[in-house]
Amino acid sequence: MNSRTTTGEQTSSVERMRGMASTSHHRIWIAILIVVGAAIRLVSLGSKSLWFDEIISVNIASHSIEEIFRTRLRIGSSSNATDHLYTNNPPIHLILLHVIQFFTNSEFFLRLPFALAGIATIPVTYLVVKRLFNPGIALACTVLVTVSPIHVAYSQEARPTSILVLLSLLSLHSLLVAAESGRATHWASFVAFCVLNVWTSYFALVLVMPTLCVIASVLLLNSWKADESVGFRHLLTGFTISGILVGISALPLVPDILATSEMNDAAVGTGGSLTSIWYSVLRVALLSSPIPGSLLFALLITSMLIASVIGIIRSRSIHGSIAVAWTIMPMVVLFVVDSNHDLSLRYILFALPIAVAVALNGLFSFSRYLRRRLPQFRILTSQELLLGSIIVLSIVGLTTPAPSSAAGPKKPDWAAIVRDYIAVATPESCLIMIDGRAHATNNVIPYYLNHFDSDACAIDARDPGFFAVVRTHSDLWWAIGTQFYPNGEVLTLQSTLSQNATVVSYDLALLVHPIVDGDLHQPAHFLQEAITVIEPAGSTVEVDQPSFRQSLANLILRGCGTAAPQQTINSLLDGYYPYERADIHLTWDRAEKRLARGDIDGATELAVRMVAISPGNPEIYRFLAEIEVASGRSNGEPYLWAASILSGDAPPAESLSFAGCS
Repeated sequence: MNSRTTTGEQTSSVERMRGMASTSHHRIWIAILIVVGAAIRLVSLGSKSLWFDEIISVNIASHSIEEIFRTRLRIGSSSNATDHLYTNNPPIHLILLHVIQFFTNSEFFLRLPFALAGIATIPVTYLVVKRLFNPGIALACTVLVTVSPIHVAYSQEARPTSILVLLSLLSLHSLLVAAESGRATHWASFVAFCVLNVWTSYFALVLVMPTLCVIASVLLLNSWKADESVGFRHLLTGFTISGILVGISALPLVPDILATSEMNDAAVGTGGSLTSIWYSVLRVALLSSPIPGSLLFALLITSMLIASVIGIIRSRSIHGSIAVAWTIMPMVVLFVVDSNHDLSLRYILFALPIAVAVALNGLFSFSRYLRRRLPQFRILTSQELLLGSIIVLSIVGLTTPAPSSAAGPKKPDWAAIVRDYIAVATPESCLIMIDGRAHATNNVIPYYLNHFDSDACAIDARDPGFFAVVRTHSDLWWAIGTQFYPNGEVLTLQSTLSQNATVVSYDLALLVHPIVDGDLHQPAHFLQEAITVIEPAGSTVEVDQPSFRQSLANLILRGCGTAAPQQTINSLLDGYYPYERADIHLTWDRAEKRLARGDIDGATELAVRMVAISPGNPEIYRFLAEIEVASGRSNGEPYLWAASILSGDAPPAESLSFAGCS
């Protein structure tokens, strides 16, 4: 008896020693991964210009903390102030940026808190995944999160995405610990992380909190099945009180949440189709893919996820079920919510670490299956080789260009363009912007002009004042954002423009300076030439924002005679989009609201864009006539005349001459 007891104690002691050795070994690896993750995220942190969403946050953060809270929480602020300081996120990240701007406006330091959140996610990933699976999967998952291209990309922008990932993981970890221990301090930690998360991103409220509720339900069901009445009551009480406290903390945000929902037309839809279900699954796979945007690797990840989910269901693993819920539940919510806003992968990035762990669980199960079936190929089917291949692909993915929806926002180098332009600009110069959504002119270019202490002329080619600038500035420079066009077409455009202009290429942008005596110095000719290359009629490439066409429409409608010529309407801008697209991208509601509050220029901007997107819609021209009457500039007859042509009620006009448009 004593001998057996001694032997059992020795065996238990050996197992404990092995566990301690393994834990110590993993700690060393986690420390190494933190250093590697920090290097990847920090080395190039300030190398790229701030993109427009970052600058929106930076500009809002430059106001006083009182003004930030008043406008974000709708406390006694005017509608104009609220519109001016609008962003679709709660104020915590704005406060961080506000504090940093006391000391510096450098891109590196403005992004630093978010990079640090990305770095902190590395050890937290290990802690959470180890609790849900095992130390082996936890370490492998941590390695992949460290070199994940999409996580690195969103750790390098001054927006709250990386903080959402960190706080969501901490919330999940705190819930699991609190459910196990039942201690009030652990429940308090859970509440604190959830509150911080809700005040960091609205996606914490609409995606993370519902997911945590599902996970709490899984824990409660497991406790009830195990007939643990005391544990069931403690868990139910703890989670209920925590939920109430988090809900109370979110009450001040409700007015802004409603306004943000209205801005994005967000509402519960009627349900999706099988295609939508497939797209939701694919979205998770794209999130975990080592090569950003790669459909092939997304399909491989999908197979790994499916294999893992099947295995978890068969094993009835409670922790595995939690991991699956954390991965799938956000997709379910997005599946039933309709919005006019493109749902980028950054909104579900918080699911990345656990989704990777679920996929790894499937990969390792598949590896074990292959090794049993194909013992002669044990080396080729080993877990280490498969995992190593994914790590190498992820490292390759860090340097692979990818769609903005797949691996973070694309960042045109507007800062370098502004720096080069103001170095040679004269009072006769003006920088004309051709950018997909006009964010460069409205946000980025003014920010960098101020950053470099310059008041040089710069204007978007769709701005209502564009024609006046053309008439009063003889030295025009063109800054062209190319992120919305295929690379082949951009190279062709660059080659075409180089024949009559100096063209300098930047990251996702071109700076063009036409030769004074060349044809391209004439703005209308310049735009028409560019259209024939990059936005040709009948193009099979769908360009979301046909900015060259929008600019030409603005120039013609504002400066080329008393009527909009039929050739312009039916040829130069013909049929680029069916006119239903105008109601989707630039709604009548927004334009009419601007006109109703007296924002004539804002209403005109939207109307001009709708002309370019939907040149065959006579109602847009009638709306332009309404704007003219409201502004007192004219009676709107030219636009009514154009509308009558498109309606078939008037004869066509003579062909357009560009002579009066230069």
